[in-house]
Amino acid sequence: MEYLEPEHLADKRQAARRTQRLAEDGEVVRGVITELTTSGTSYGGGVRMRVTIRYTASDGVEYTETVGKTFPLVDLPRRGAGVTVRLLPENPRDFEIEVDREGVPVDGEPIDTSTLVGELERLAVLRDSGHLSNEEFAWAKARLLGG
Repeated sequence: MEYLEPEHLADKRQAARRTQRLAEDGEVVRGVITELTTSGTSYGGGVRMRVTIRYTASDGVEYTETVGKTFPLVDLPRRGAGVTVRLLPENPRDFEIEVDREGVPVDGEPIDTSTLVGELERLAVLRDSGHLSNEEFAWAKARLLGG
């Protein structure tokens, strides 16, 4: 009798192999977020977003790609933010990104009020567009303000 692996387990294993390959063989380049679209909330209170980035691979070719990613409510990216792109040199469109954490307060450092205002405005937009409930907005606002 042949064992058939459930599809979701096969997908997870394939994703793990891809991540490992990117970590071992991937090239790291810098990029920038050019567009953001909110596509809903996820379980656990994160916000699902479509992130469009622009980066130049080591071959000198510039790429503009879009990827779906979930972000914590208190750490949402913004247009113009820098990203680290890890890509496969033989296929620069096969990549993972990590958004720079600029503007995220670190213990002991003063909070940039312009960043704080921007974060509060973004949360209000998410609430007003129906992607956050009033309770989720209040929770995220309290976390942002250190409560």
